[in-house]
Amino acid sequence: MKALLKVIVVVVLILTSGFTFADDPLTPDPNGEFSKFTKEQLEQIEENLLAGLDSENSGLRISCAYFLGEIKSDDALIPLMAMLRNGVCDEEKIVAALSLYKINNARGLYQVKGAARFSESERVRRMCDIFYNTYIWEQKHPKSETDSYAIDTEYNGYSISDFLAEK
Repeated sequence: MKALLKVIVVVVLILTSGFTFADDPLTPDPNGEFSKFTKEQLEQIEENLLAGLDSENSGLRISCAYFLGEIKSDDALIPLMAMLRNGVCDEEKIVAALSLYKINNARGLYQVKGAARFSESERVRRMCDIFYNTYIWEQKHPKSETDSYAIDTEYNGYSISDFLAEK
C-alpha cells in the first residue's frame, strides 16, 4: 500500500508540473530549460513507476507503463513485455506495446511484432502493427537535421513548399 501511495504521488507531481522527461537531467528540454529533477530523483521516479506495474489497480498499471515509456526505462523492458503478453485488458497491452516502441529495444520491438500477428484481440493486433510499422518506417527514413528547418525559397512567385504541399 505504501508503494502504491508513492507511485500515485509521483504521477500526480509529474502531471501537474508540466515536466518533460530528458535522457540526461543536465540536458535542456526543447524550450531550453533544464529538468526539474536531479538524477537521483529520476531514479526514484523510475523505481516507483516500476513498483506501480505490480499494483492491483489497472488504471495505475496503465499510467505507470505509459510513463516508463516516456522516460525510456530500460529496467521496464521485461515487466512491459509481460504486460503486453499477459495484460488484463486491451488497454494494458496497447500501452505496454506503445512504451516498448518508445523504449526502442530490439527485444521489446520483437514482442510488439509478435503481438501484431498473434494477439487474440484484433484491436491489440492492429495497434501493435501500427507501432511496429512506424518503427520500421523510422528506420528507413531517419530524421535528418534539415527536417527541423523551414526552407522556403521563392522564385517567380513559386516556393518549394508549393510543390511539397499535399493536394
